[in-house]
Amino acid sequence: MNATEAEFRAVAGPRRTSQCDKILDALEKANGTWVSLPDLVRNSGAYAVHSRVSDLRKRGHRIEQANEHVGGLIHSSYRLVQESKLPIPFLSGSATHLPAEERVCP
Repeated sequence: MNATEAEFRAVAGPRRTSQCDKILDALEKANGTWVSLPDLVRNSGAYAVHSRVSDLRKRGHRIEQANEHVGGLIHSSYRLVQESKLPIPFLSGSATHLPAEERVCP
């Protein structure tokens, strides 16, 4: 690592390179709001986002998942839940939702 990169790392923090780390980074940057599955795929390069989220949950991160049914398609989103934050509604309007106890994963 050269001096310029070392200076950057001192300010930016450690580089996250694994798919799990990239997903966690995207969820943290969203600050408790929902991040779509396609956005997580783009950010991480992981096509099995659900498996990487499972890995993050095993590390102790509380991540929720929700589905929205739109025109016969299912749109999935994830969010990182901070213990001190109040719940944030997923979507409003006429969208069909699963009950909270069915869409929130431990």
